[in-house]
Amino acid sequence: MVQDHDPGDFSLAASFVDSSRALAHASVAVGALTVEALQASVKPLADKTSQEGQASSSVTQCVALLMGLVHGSKRANHRKGAGELNEVLQIPQRTGSWLQQLEAASKSLPSESAPEQEPSSAACWQPPYATLASAACCGIGVAHLSLQRSRRLGAQLDGICTEGGDEASAQELLSRGQATALELSRAAAEASLGTTGDAQSLSQALRSAGDAVGAAVHACLSLEANRAFQVLTDAQAGKVPGSVSAPGAQPPADGQANGTPAPARPAKIAPLKLGKGTDRVLKQLQAAVQSLPSLPGSRAGHDSRLALQAAKEVLSPSNPILGHLNQELQQLAEDALGSGDQIKAKAPKGTRDIEPADMAVREVVFARIKRVFERHGAKAIDTPVFELRKTLTGKYGEDSKLIYDLADQGGEALSLRYDLTVPFARFCGTHNVASIKRYHIAKVYRRDQPQLAKGRYREFTQCDFDLAGKYVPMGAEAEVLQVLWEIMRDLGMAAWTVKLNHRRLLDAMMRVCGVPPDKFRATCSAIDKLDKEPWAAVEAEMVDTKGLPREVAQRIKGYVEKAGELGPLIQQLKEDCPELAGDAEASSALGDLSTLARLLQHTQVLPNVRFDLSLARGLDYYTGLIYEVVLEGAQVGSVAAGGRYDGLVGMFSGKDIAAVGISIGIERLFTVMAERMGSSIRPVQTQVLVASAGKGLFDLRWQLANQLWAADIATEFGLARADPSPVEQFGYAGNNGIPFVVMFGADELQKGVCKVKDMASGEEVESVPETLVSVDWSRGQLSLAPSAVQGREELQALCLDFADQLAQLKEDASASSQRLAAAGQLALRERMQASHTEGQPVGKQPERTSRELMQLQRLLQEQASLQASLQQLQQQLVESIR
Repeated sequence: MVQDHDPGDFSLAASFVDSSRALAHASVAVGALTVEALQASVKPLADKTSQEGQASSSVTQCVALLMGLVHGSKRANHRKGAGELNEVLQIPQRTGSWLQQLEAASKSLPSESAPEQEPSSAACWQPPYATLASAACCGIGVAHLSLQRSRRLGAQLDGICTEGGDEASAQELLSRGQATALELSRAAAEASLGTTGDAQSLSQALRSAGDAVGAAVHACLSLEANRAFQVLTDAQAGKVPGSVSAPGAQPPADGQANGTPAPARPAKIAPLKLGKGTDRVLKQLQAAVQSLPSLPGSRAGHDSRLALQAAKEVLSPSNPILGHLNQELQQLAEDALGSGDQIKAKAPKGTRDIEPADMAVREVVFARIKRVFERHGAKAIDTPVFELRKTLTGKYGEDSKLIYDLADQGGEALSLRYDLTVPFARFCGTHNVASIKRYHIAKVYRRDQPQLAKGRYREFTQCDFDLAGKYVPMGAEAEVLQVLWEIMRDLGMAAWTVKLNHRRLLDAMMRVCGVPPDKFRATCSAIDKLDKEPWAAVEAEMVDTKGLPREVAQRIKGYVEKAGELGPLIQQLKEDCPELAGDAEASSALGDLSTLARLLQHTQVLPNVRFDLSLARGLDYYTGLIYEVVLEGAQVGSVAAGGRYDGLVGMFSGKDIAAVGISIGIERLFTVMAERMGSSIRPVQTQVLVASAGKGLFDLRWQLANQLWAADIATEFGLARADPSPVEQFGYAGNNGIPFVVMFGADELQKGVCKVKDMASGEEVESVPETLVSVDWSRGQLSLAPSAVQGREELQALCLDFADQLAQLKEDASASSQRLAAAGQLALRERMQASHTEGQPVGKQPERTSRELMQLQRLLQEQASLQASLQQLQQQLVESIR
C-alpha cells in the first residue's frame, strides 16, 4: 500500500471524476442523436427497464435518459424493419458502468471540495487508484462504442464526413487513452499488492490517464455528433442518404460528363420530427455551427469540418454549455416519459404485484409461520409503516443510506420503516413494556438495488419473532433458533444452514488484529460481504477504502476463514488462538456460545448450526449472538437473520431491557417455495359452483347461492353471464379447482331436485335443495348427510346401522392386529435364524407382514371415519329430539 502520495492527486481525481461525469451524460445525448440519424430501434431497452435488478441503477437511469430523449420521435422505432443495432443497445450498459465507477470514486474523495481550505483532509486521504483505473477503462469502452457508431454513420453518408483524417485522429487518441488506462490499472494493482511504493509513478499514471481518456472520449463523441448532425441535416433538407458521391468515386456513366450529378429523384420524406431531447441537441449544434466563421474551401450549408469544430466546443467538459445542456436534457427526458396521456402500466422499481395463485401460496406460508409463533406463546402487534426519522437514523450503520425519507409536509420528519426491529424497540418504549414475546408480520422498505431473481426487493414482507425482558442466559436465543427450525420444517425446507457468530467476539477479533476502534463497524461491513465477494475484493475494500494496513487485513483473514460445528470450533479457538481467547470480551462470548451449544443438544437444531467467524452483520444495534439462515443450492442470499440487541429498547425507554429475535424474509423463501407449491394450492377457496342448464335461471342460481352462503359455504354462481352453457360452467369449475358443482335444469326443476357432481371422481347424486346446507363440502368427497327435516326414525335407524358397521370394523381390526403380531414374530424368528445360518444381515420385513400392516392401517382409517360419522348422526338425533 502507498502510504505517501502526491497531494495534487486530490485535484487530479476530483477533476477526472467531474469531467468524466459530464462526458458520460453527453454520450447518452449523442447516442440518442445517432438513434434518430440511423432510425434505430430502442424498444428492447424498454424490456430492460421492466427487469428490475438485471442492471445497476446507473444503467437503468441511462436507459430512461436515452428513451426519454427520443420520446415522441417519428424516426426512432418507427421505420419498418428498423434495426436493433448492438452499438446502440449497449449505450446504457457502457455508460452506466462508467457512471457507477465514477460514483464509487467520488464517495472515496474527501468531503471538502477544496483541499486548500482543509489541508489535513487531503493529507490523510488515500486516493482510490484502483477505482479510478476501473473508471478510466470504462470511459475507453464508451469511446470505442461511440467510434463504432460513427463508422456506421459514415457509411450512411458515403464518406462525406470522413475527410481530413478525423476518424484516424479519433482512433489514435483512443489507442493512447487505452494505453494510459491500462498503465494506471497496472500501477494501482502493484500498489495494492505492495510490490511498489512509488507514489510519484502512481500520480503520473493518474495524470496521464485522466488527460488521455478524457481526450479520447471527447474526440469520439465529437466525431459521432458531427456525423449524426450531418445525417439529420440532410434529412431536414429532403436529401436521400447516399445521393452525394463520395471522394474517389467512379465517373458518372451514361454520358454524365464532368461529374455533374444525375437529377435526384424526388423523395417522399415526411417532415423531420425528432424527440424533444434530440431536437434540443440538434438545435444546440446548429447554433454552434452558425456562431463559427466559415472555413476556407467549405461548401455552403454542408461543411463537416465546421460541424466537427462546433461539436468539439459543445461537448467540451470545460464549456459551461455542456453542463447546462445535460441538466436540460435530463429534465426533458423526465418530462417526456411522464407526460403521456396513457400511463404505462408498470409497478414501481423494486416492487411487484402478487397474482392470485402466488397469493394463495403466500397465505399458506404465512399461516404456517404464524402457527409456529403462536405455538411458542408469542403475541401479535402492529406499528405504523412510517416512523419519526430520528427513530430510524443511526441504527443501521452503512445501510442507513437505504432508508426512504418522506417529503416534508410541514410537520414531523418521517421515514418509511427499514425493518420491524427498531419499530418494536420504539413500541416497547412508548408503551412501557418490560417483558414481551411478540411476533409481527408486515412490509418494510429499503432503497436498495433490486435483484428480483434473488428475491431482493425495495418493498418486502418480514416475519419477526422477538423476546424482550429478562430470561435465562442464552435461553431466549435457544428458543429463537428452535422457532426457526420448526418454521423451516413446516415449510418443507430440507437443506439449510444457520450461520452464527457473536458481536463481542467480532469486536475482540478486531482489537487483536489491530483495527482502530473507530473502524470496527466499517471493517465488519466489509467482512460481511464475504458470502458474495472473494477475499481479494473484500481485502481491497479494507485497504483502499477503509484505510487498514495490509498486514491487519491479513490477520483478519486468518480468523474469518474459520468455520465449523459449534462445539468443536469453540474448543479450537480456546486452544489455538490464545491471544483471542485471552481477551475478556472474547472469553465471555465463547462462554455464551458454549451455553448455547449445551442447550441445543436437546433439540434437532444443532445439525443445522454452523459457527462462522466471517458472519458480521452490519446493523449497529446488535450486542451479542448474531445469526443468518441460508438455503443450500438456492441463489437467493440469506432468508432469515437476527441476533441480540440489548441496548436498542433502552434508547426509547431509558431502561436496560434485553432483547433478542429473528426476522424471516418471506420474499426469498417464497421465491424457492413458489415453484414447489404453486400447482398444489388453489387460488380460490370456493367449494361449490351453482350452475344451471337453460335460460332464465339466473334468479334461481342467485337464491340457491344465498342459501349456501348463509350456511357459511364458499360458493360461486356464475355472475358473468345470465345464461352460461353447461360446458362453460363445468370448465370454469375445473380451471379453478372448485370441487363440487350443483346443477339444475328443466328436468331437475320439474322433480324438485338438483344434481351434485364431485369434480374429482365424476360421481353425481340427486338431492333436494334444502339438504344442501348440511353437506360437509370441506371433506373433499361426496357424502350427503341427512338434513334436519328427516324423521327421527330414519336417524335412529342410521345410527344403529353405523354402530353395527363400527362394531364389525373393530372386530376386523382386532383380528388383523393379532394376525400382524403373529406374522411379525414368525418373520423375526425366520430372519434371526437366517442371519445365524447364512451370515446375512436382517433385511426388510416379509411381504406377508407388510400386507397385514397395510390391511390394519386401512381398517383403522375406516374405523375412525365411521366413528366420526356416527358422532355426527348421534348429534343430529339429539337435536331432533330436542
